[in-house]
Amino acid sequence: MKYSSTVRILNLVLFLALFAGFVALGIWAGILVTPFIIRGYGPIDLPDMSLALPWELGAFGLAGALMSLFGLVLSLKGVIKGNDDRCVRDAISCYIGLGFIAALFLFLNGAWLYRLTTTNFGYSELGFAIAFFLVLAIILIIGVNVPFVKMHGDDVNQNSQMTLLSSVSLSVNFGIALPGILALAFSNGQGASNYIMPKLYAFALAPAAAALFSLIALLRYRKGEKTGLVSKLNGFLFEGSLLVDGAALLSAGVFSYVFAQETSSAKTSFVSSSWNKPDVNYMDFSVMSWILGGAVVLLALILIVSTVRSSKSGKASS
Repeated sequence: MKYSSTVRILNLVLFLALFAGFVALGIWAGILVTPFIIRGYGPIDLPDMSLALPWELGAFGLAGALMSLFGLVLSLKGVIKGNDDRCVRDAISCYIGLGFIAALFLFLNGAWLYRLTTTNFGYSELGFAIAFFLVLAIILIIGVNVPFVKMHGDDVNQNSQMTLLSSVSLSVNFGIALPGILALAFSNGQGASNYIMPKLYAFALAPAAAALFSLIALLRYRKGEKTGLVSKLNGFLFEGSLLVDGAALLSAGVFSYVFAQETSSAKTSFVSSSWNKPDVNYMDFSVMSWILGGAVVLLALILIVSTVRSSKSGKASS
């Protein structure tokens, strides 16, 4: 037995605490606040440029909650099955998954959603916000990559690596999709048509589709860990989730560009509570959406080509 009972119990307690904290953030920001703010009935006053901040915080909380739940279940199995080291090892991998989620959260704040954490429409604060979040993201991604490579670098068929990455993709897309889906579900009230925009469908349903692809990929990669089988379909599912995410980012750029150009289309705004006037500051958001979305789509296409050209599905050779 590689892991002692103390490590197993401590792991369980830590994941329980993480799960409780992320659930509290996800429920408050993602479920109780975001749907009502999108409909225009926000229970709190938010400054301009911060309409999407509760959605972002809710997505982070829900993503962390789902990843913590994976770790909690695996830790509990590790305690119950005292001689099973694999459950504990997989639970520890969930810490790495949480690190990837946090790094993605910081990166998006630095490269895309930097206006959500500033207090004005100008550029006086953007330099600090961008540098601050990107530096933290770089430090965190380096710190997380070391244990990731150490724990999964010797995986011949890459099933354990992709199991973790698929769980991260599932968690992130689930966290983004749920608040948007709830907003759509609550959109039948009076005046809802003034706030339910095409972008809401894109930002709710696209991540939901990506989450479904990631879930199927996760289950298949998990099965491949046990059987040692390699399947191209698993790769296509994961890459499909990336394609959908890239398309959602590109659509964010389109919506914000329309908002910046036409007053009549102001309700396609993504990051502002100023519904009735265009703002040229959204051009930088559009450009970054197109750059990031294009990069994600390009990455997905490269991975698809790599999967197509790889060896056939079957038993991995060691």
